[in-house]
Amino acid sequence: MTTNPISGVTNPIVADATAPGTSAANGTKPDTVPSGTAVTAADSGEVSHAQTLLNAISTMAQNIPSVDQQRVEQIRTAIEQGKLSVNAQNIAQRLMEIEAQLGAPSSSG
Repeated sequence: MTTNPISGVTNPIVADATAPGTSAANGTKPDTVPSGTAVTAADSGEVSHAQTLLNAISTMAQNIPSVDQQRVEQIRTAIEQGKLSVNAQNIAQRLMEIEAQLGAPSSSG
């Protein structure tokens, strides 16, 4: 298992992943194969392993929600109960700042 040093999340799926073009044993590039040489079972195994990792990463990415629904519900409830006030001027200002950061043309000028 590997642990991401930034987030501290452990990911067992990529525990034995190696960099492309390297071997797991010593991390060095494998010997070059002369052109015209048939693909070996080991080559197919590396491709299969890489495909398995890509599929696992894709599945994990699809399962990550783009919006934290629990947080949305907390905010919605707070607004409905009057515990959170909405400052339209502040929201408009922040939207304009984001638009400026994105380099979008201003509609005012």
